[in-house]
This record gives sequence, C-alpha cells and structure tokens, in this order.
Amino acid sequence: MSNRAVMIYEILLIALMIFLLVRQSKKKTRFEERKAASTKKMRNAQLDELLRNPESAREVSGQASPFDIRYREQIRTEQGVLPKLQMEVEVRTDTSIQRYLYDLSRPVAIGRNEKNDLALKDNQVPDYSCTVFVQKDSIMLRSQSMDVPILIVRGKNRQKLKNQLVKLQNKDILVIGRTTLCLSFYQN
Repeated sequence: MSNRAVMIYEILLIALMIFLLVRQSKKKTRFEERKAASTKKMRNAQLDELLRNPESAREVSGQASPFDIRYREQIRTEQGVLPKLQMEVEVRTDTSIQRYLYDLSRPVAIGRNEKNDLALKDNQVPDYSCTVFVQKDSIMLRSQSMDVPILIVRGKNRQKLKNQLVKLQNKDILVIGRTTLCLSFYQN
C-alpha cells in the first residue's frame, strides 16, 4: 500500500473512533438524565406519601435529602381538636426544594430568624418578614418589613408588599429575597 492509502486508512480509523466516543458519551448522558429523572420522581412520590401519612415521616427523617417535611402538633382545646386548616409551603432555593406542613390554628411566622415557624436560610430575607394567619374565613398575610418587599405572584398578576395586609389564595407564590414559597391550603 502506498503512503497515501495508509494515511487515508488512519484518518478513517481516527474518525470512526471519534464517532464511537461521541456516541458513547451521548448514551451515558441520556442514561444519567433518565436516572436523575427517575430519582426525582421517586423522591416526589416519597414526599407525597409522607404528606399523606405523617407517621412515616419519622422513619425517613434521618435520610440526607434536599427534601424535608416537618409537622406541627395539633392544638387541643377543652372541646377536643380544632378543625384543621393546613398550609403546605414548598420552599425553593437555588440548591434545594423543601416542603413544610403547618396547622393554621395559630399564626405562622416567616423570616430568617430561627425563632420563626419557618426560618429561611437566605441573607436577603429579613429576620421577621411576614406572618400568615386566619382572620374570620380568610387566610391573611401581613408583611412586616419595610426594607425587603414580598412579591406575590397569582397567575400573571404580581404585587409587591411592604408592611401591608393581603388576603391569600390557594396556589399563591411568595418571593422573598432569593427564596420562593409556593402556598397550598387544605381543610380537614
């Protein structure tokens, strides 16, 4: 064989090897994407199960996961247990998604300070940002900060709050600093 034929043969072999490496890399990427999607789906299913069955939350609470569920005890009165109006809060940050479930028989304080019912780990959130509470038949939000506004997103509508009172609706989204709170309300 001539030098020219050997050189063409080597170029074809190199091209074939590059093609096979790219193909293998794409297969590996697709496999990793499917694995990540499957893991996310399993975590969401497990989280939904924990929301439906709070007793099992104690068994799973030791697992390292960006998902977290915490339950508040029911408030008892002389007549028994109050009817439960609950608020599920999905806290989204750059690094995690956490879900919390609160009983609204008492106000729920939100802010950066650890004394709040929902303590957010975001330096842009004020120590005491807002409070969610029930007033008559409405769920209300009172913003307590003049410095950092709370953005409420309802579908296409957006409203900034600074030291104001507003009636909340199911599926409202609150943006405080770099943290997003997705609110859902349930009555048992």
